[in-house]
Amino acid sequence: MINSKTLEYIVGLFFLVVGVGLYFLANRIDTAQAWMINIGFWPKWLGLGMILFSLIMLVQARLSQNKPVNFLPQKASWLLIGSFVVYLITLPLFGYFIGSIIWLAVIGLIAGERSIAKLLALAIFVTVIGYAVFWQVLYVRLPVGVFEVWLGLDAFLYR
Repeated sequence: MINSKTLEYIVGLFFLVVGVGLYFLANRIDTAQAWMINIGFWPKWLGLGMILFSLIMLVQARLSQNKPVNFLPQKASWLLIGSFVVYLITLPLFGYFIGSIIWLAVIGLIAGERSIAKLLALAIFVTVIGYAVFWQVLYVRLPVGVFEVWLGLDAFLYR
């Protein structure tokens, strides 16, 4: 069984390498310097954030106690992966909003939460936050599903 210190070191080093790679790859993006924020701005800051948080994780690993880590049972792990695959396949049918609410509720069920009110509240909250960040702030087009169009949510959410 793997212990917590080893796991934190492995994950911290992995994200440190990925963060450094992302930062240097973002520096190589050719863009016109018409604006202060160019196309490489967000990848650079994401890389710097990954470097910072991985260094914090490495320091935390150094200072933490060594404890055994219990992973999810194998069945639950496969259910999580399977639910994500089903979510991706049904995204064109349900769309981002409906599909994400259903998927997050399923993840909560797999994790052991049995209160339907808590599941729906958390799923709706996380979906709305994701919508606000990606659609309203970053202007990323979110997938609109057939059911969202049929219910008229596309005119309400994505216009």
